[in-house]
Amino acid sequence: MWFGLCLLLLLVGPAAVGSHLAIQGLHNRPAHWIPPSDPVRREFDDFTRRFSVPEVVYVSWPGARLGAPQLSAATELLRPLVVEPALPRRPGDAMDVADQDRTPPPLDLVRSSTASQLILELADAFDAPPIYWARSGDDFLETMTSPPSELPRAASIKRLSGSLIGPDGEQTCLLISLTESGIDGRRLLLPTIREALAALLQIEPDEIAMVGGPQDGAVIDEASIRTIRTFSPPSAILAALICLFCLRSIVLTLVITVVAVVGEGLVMTAVHLTGTPMNAVLIVLPPLVFVLTVSSGIHLSNYFLDAVREFPRATVAQAAAIAMRAGTVPCLMATSTTVIGLGSLILVQLQPIRIFGIVASLGVAFTLLLLLLVLPGAMLFSRGGDPLRANVARGVEETEYWLSRRIRLALRQ
Repeated sequence: MWFGLCLLLLLVGPAAVGSHLAIQGLHNRPAHWIPPSDPVRREFDDFTRRFSVPEVVYVSWPGARLGAPQLSAATELLRPLVVEPALPRRPGDAMDVADQDRTPPPLDLVRSSTASQLILELADAFDAPPIYWARSGDDFLETMTSPPSELPRAASIKRLSGSLIGPDGEQTCLLISLTESGIDGRRLLLPTIREALAALLQIEPDEIAMVGGPQDGAVIDEASIRTIRTFSPPSAILAALICLFCLRSIVLTLVITVVAVVGEGLVMTAVHLTGTPMNAVLIVLPPLVFVLTVSSGIHLSNYFLDAVREFPRATVAQAAAIAMRAGTVPCLMATSTTVIGLGSLILVQLQPIRIFGIVASLGVAFTLLLLLLVLPGAMLFSRGGDPLRANVARGVEETEYWLSRRIRLALRQ
């Protein structure tokens, strides 16, 4: 008992720290769930390395029109975050000269310095530049109308219409291509860029539209983190209340709930230690382990309550011993089938599902081991069996009394 309790207390700290790190590192990137050795994945990686197309963010706002000085200012604002050269092109072309001679348009000093400060702080937060390049519709239009292509402006606008230029031929956007560092830190990068652009343009952040794969991923990540933090505590409390209602024992309920919560933290810590970030698949893992642990704890405790009911004259220690002898083997068998089922997911090629199978099977087995170590001691200190024991003992005494009375009356007759 004391060994299990000490082990449980020692695991509380690592479980709390590991779960926090796992939640902070939550990152959904389905393209990287496929093994790097897969031919499709290799082709995809080669394509993204050459063009970085899937990791592009489109940024626009009501005043983002061709030739608008705010558009050039926004592009210049992001320079501290950009890898140079900013846009893949042949050396010496007209766009290189334009980049060298370009100066930011005059802006209000206060708003410019506020926006620049946000960008500089953001640059310090990254070990490597988070953006490959940042270019506006004006930049791409200039490339198409300059040598060697020298397309007419009207024809260039027509070609860019629907992608970088709106149907009115004037509305355009800022195109940002993220590096690996930027993709990993997109939850910090994209909201800060939105805030900096809002400060520069003197508009509300909600007026700045941002779309693209990284933006969608960042929104999903934030929603996942918010869901975990919002619903995890109420669900644990609700499970504890149901457990208390079924067992009528605060000690048993407390022990089972603590083991389940620690099990949640341990599986999240295990995921963090594997180097795989939490994602939309692995987010199901903690509540699964929690529910299975609570279920196992209730089953073992029910054997204790059955022993109290069937053996009203037995002591609490004897009832606990009877319960553990009767319940250990069935719980081990049930957990074994669960571990085999979860372990079969290791055969799946998708990395998150494979990690899910490994960590879930180990987590379920380990939490059952913790329950087997600490529940017998909890049964000794439990008062949940006392009301049941009293009712059973009272029923036995009343039965014996009425039987003996009927026997005496029968003998008199």
